[in-house]
Amino acid sequence: MNGQSKNIQEIGRRRLLFVVNSPDFFLSHRLPIALKALQESHEVHMATAGRHHGGSVAAQQKG
Repeated sequence: MNGQSKNIQEIGRRRLLFVVNSPDFFLSHRLPIALKALQESHEVHMATAGRHHGGSVAAQQKG
């Protein structure tokens, strides 16, 4: 695959950004939605001002 084809595929890829006040809220209410989006090859991101829970989110995804 050449670079141009890859760029065209990336442009068509859907991205989802969750903006939440608390990482705990994301884990308890939005994680299933994010996991489903990942299964469907979407790019998923979370923005939060809360304390860092990156490890917790990653553990939930694997578990």
